Amino acid sequence: MEKKLVIKNDISEINKLAVFIEELSEELVLTPELTFNLNLVLEEAVSNVIYYAYGEEKQKEISLTAKMSENNLIFVLTDSGKEFDPTKAPDADITLSAEEREIGGLGIFLIRQIMNEVKYDVVTLGNHEFDFGIPQLYRLADSLDASVVSANFCNFRTDSLIFQPYHIIRYGTVD
Repeated sequence: MEKKLVIKNDISEINKLAVFIEELSEELVLTPELTFNLNLVLEEAVSNVIYYAYGEEKQKEISLTAKMSENNLIFVLTDSGKEFDPTKAPDADITLSAEEREIGGLGIFLIRQIMNEVKYDVVTLGNHEFDFGIPQLYRLADSLDASVVSANFCNFRTDSLIFQPYHIIRYGTVD
């Protein structure tokens, strides 16, 4: 089973996510508690993309794919906005009161607590990655816990590729 939702980076589209999760939960006969938790974490992740990945840019697409593989329900959230690796974000300090705690990070904390695994897999280079120069691009690439896919990014001095031209990820088996 695989289902896909594609929405625009507009917060008014978030209602489509709730409908998607409800339909998925009915189809897979998920418990109300699991449905609630999925709604919570996926709304948090998608709204973060909407609010922070694109700035003022409108009419960009965000896709969420749900795939049932054996006993695993896997969600893949895909966007073309500003990169953000949630696996590298610091944990929110939940020992502090709401007034004392810095704004941000609590949603990522909830996602980490509820989901079995959170990954940031592959990054493709686009125009904005070059906005701050090649040295900044190298610093960003070095800090990623993901593969950078780019078939034509070459060091002309050494005539060698900077990144792998492709990356193969295997999920489950293919017949």
